[in-house]
Amino acid sequence: MITLSNKLSAVNKEGILKIYENMIADDEVDQLGYVKDKIYQKIAVLENSNVEMERYVCAYARIIYELLMYETDGKAFRDYHKFMLSALYYFCDPFDYIPDLSQEDAYLDDALVINQCLTAVKEQSRDTYRRIKNYIRDSNI
Repeated sequence: MITLSNKLSAVNKEGILKIYENMIADDEVDQLGYVKDKIYQKIAVLENSNVEMERYVCAYARIIYELLMYETDGKAFRDYHKFMLSALYYFCDPFDYIPDLSQEDAYLDDALVINQCLTAVKEQSRDTYRRIKNYIRDSNI
C-alpha cells in the first residue's frame, strides 16, 4: 500500500471514494480503451518525478495495469478486474477529484484510489493480490 499523509480530510476521502465507486459501477464508459490510450503517457510524466509519492503511484499503476492486461488477455473480466480498471481510469484522468496539475499534492487522491483498489483485490483474489505484492517487492518500491 502507498503511505498516505494526513493531508486529505475525511470529507475529501469520502468524495474521492464515491467517485471511484461510481466508476466501478459505470458500464457505459469505455474505461479499458481510455486506459490503454493514456496509461503510458501518464507513466512517462510521473516515473521520474521529484516527488516520491508520485513515483510510487506511478509504479503501482504500472503494476496493476500489466497484471490486468495479463489476467484478462482473451479471458472474461472478474469482479476484481473492474476495481483494477476503474483505479487505472481514475489515475489516467487528469481532471479527477484533485486535478493533476493543480498543486503539489495532486496525486493524493490517486494514491487513495489505488489503495482502495488493492484492498478490494485482496478481498476477492488472494492470488492476484499476491502477484501485485511480488511485483512491488521485485521492483524495490
